[in-house]
Amino acid sequence: MKRLGTLDASWLAVESEDTPMHVGNMQIFSLPEGAPDTFLRDLVTSMKETGDIAPPWCSKLAWPGMLGRLLAPSWKVDKNIDLDYHVRHSALPNPGGERELGVLVSRLHSNPLDFARPLWECHVIEGLENNRFALYIKMHHSMIDGISGVRLMQRVLSTDPNERGMLPPWSVRPEPRGASKNSSEATIPAALSHALDALKLQADMAPTLWRAGNRLVHSVRHPEDGLTAPFTGPVSKINHRVTGQRRFATQHYELERLKALTRASG
Repeated sequence: MKRLGTLDASWLAVESEDTPMHVGNMQIFSLPEGAPDTFLRDLVTSMKETGDIAPPWCSKLAWPGMLGRLLAPSWKVDKNIDLDYHVRHSALPNPGGERELGVLVSRLHSNPLDFARPLWECHVIEGLENNRFALYIKMHHSMIDGISGVRLMQRVLSTDPNERGMLPPWSVRPEPRGASKNSSEATIPAALSHALDALKLQADMAPTLWRAGNRLVHSVRHPEDGLTAPFTGPVSKINHRVTGQRRFATQHYELERLKALTRASG
């Protein structure tokens, strides 16, 4: 088993129903010219028939319960990973526009991940207008960050539009980072060490938090200095209390219209 670092473990500690700590990535692709009607179904089937699953895709929490997540969060390899669960095939209702895509992805992203399994899902979404389809992947933030996610996807994409048979991201072994292959078993001393690391991090952050608190008090007492105190903005549709439901939307703009705006505005 591999014990999580302090920063990665913190994403598990702050997980709640209203604030799920998974992140998502959505990509839109055009279907190849002359693609058969079964193209996406065959694609999903090939994704599920992958052989060995590479980390972090094969990793799941050793103790998925809340106590295990807080005291001794560790990864272990899921030797019986169910790709039928993780790789899913969806279709948009007509007309398959940006609104329908946004509604579906909003629902998918609002659902929490199953902590008894590897913390990721992949959704192939067909029926997008103009002969396109979408690929939406969500993973828990404790497994991956934005830059790592982009690099992971770049390894399985091609600059050649005619290249076929690209492997899914979970079939690609990431480059070794020089970590030791002999990972020690997670034990009570290791858990205590992790807790001490977390306390040390909090202690190191205390001076910074103290200075930030002083600035906050100053902003309330002296608004003329230009510092805006928290919770003082007007009520609007985008600053209500956060819930577990998410909203995702996209919008298309014509490039020539944007260029015309730049010319008009200088």
